[in-house]
Amino acid sequence: MTSTMTNDDIRWKQRFSNFSKAMNHLENALQIPNPDIVQKAGIIQFFEIEQI
Repeated sequence: MTSTMTNDDIRWKQRFSNFSKAMNHLENALQIPNPDIVQKAGIIQFFEIEQI
């Protein structure tokens, strides 16, 4: 049981780290002045993929 809890804890930390990185990239991407529709779609797609 301890092994499972440790693995779950590590996985949670990895997910949170991935989410934090994705948020940082999203915040940087949102600094683009007046993004066109393709840029907006790319920003969304990148955020969705990166937090996996």
